[in-house]
Amino acid sequence: MIISNKRESNHCPLMFNGITITEPPTINILGATIDQKLNWTSHINTVATRAGQRLGILQRVTHHLTPQNLPTIYKEETRSVMEYSPLAWVKQRSRLDGQELPMKATPAAYVKDFSDPVYKEIAVTNGHINRMTRDELRTKLAELHLETRGVKDVLRKRLKNYYKKQKLTQTLLIKPECSDMYYDYICVIDFEATCEENNPPEYLHEIIEFPVALVNTRTLEIEDTFQEYVKPELKPKLTEFCTKLTGITQDMVDKAGSFPDVLQRVVDWMREKELGTNCRYAVLTDGSWDMSKFLNVQCHLSSIEYPRFAKKWINIRKCYGNFYKVVNIAAKAFIDHP
Repeated sequence: MIISNKRESNHCPLMFNGITITEPPTINILGATIDQKLNWTSHINTVATRAGQRLGILQRVTHHLTPQNLPTIYKEETRSVMEYSPLAWVKQRSRLDGQELPMKATPAAYVKDFSDPVYKEIAVTNGHINRMTRDELRTKLAELHLETRGVKDVLRKRLKNYYKKQKLTQTLLIKPECSDMYYDYICVIDFEATCEENNPPEYLHEIIEFPVALVNTRTLEIEDTFQEYVKPELKPKLTEFCTKLTGITQDMVDKAGSFPDVLQRVVDWMREKELGTNCRYAVLTDGSWDMSKFLNVQCHLSSIEYPRFAKKWINIRKCYGNFYKVVNIAAKAFIDHP
């Protein structure tokens, strides 16, 4: 389906392998039905019809139900039809045990009223920013003590976001103390593992250090840390190369606990910090190896279940590369930059 705001969409027919592809009048994405004009009429009619049919059935059997059962059946059979699409699109928070937490009600401070004159000021400012050259954008960002690296589109977006937040804060449409961060904390994890100077392809890395830094997203300060060494079992003796690379000695790992015990202490530490219960958090790593390689292999070697908190993580290396349009970036390259 081709989406267009034109009254008559006279585009070329879509072909695949010599066969004309028939365009559907509507498309369903995660429960939301839209047409070529991004119109929701079909979706609203469908939901209203399905909900009305189920509500009619419920009305006919009401006298057979108890006051306790009636609300339950209504929520399961009728209300679920009306709420399916919004729940599929809205972000969810996860706990350490993998259970979903309900989203908090949106505070009135975040409800946007676009009739406010401040939005016209923002639009005018955005128009001015759109006409600025790359050098002008970098100069302005430097004056505001903001990052000046990136392509022109990135610089433009950064400057727009800054002025938008400033103007909304000044008009008290958003509270200064309210953060636009989705997460309250970031758990930065960077494992150290056993290694050899020339690791064969089938080499199994064992985690020998489990460090976590708890970063407050509002203050950008490290509030707490967890750090323990882990005793390897498959190859208990560290190579000279491993000790030189990681700084971890044989004595350190000999006195350490097993990986299952250390992992349990990590989970207990996270629960103590109320991560996943009262505080929203995410795990962050430099690359994908820490979770997909090191932790995954270690859990298999230790015959334990892969922890739920590590099933999703932020790959800061990939985020940095995507933002600045660079590839194969080394960790030190972006840490050294301001």
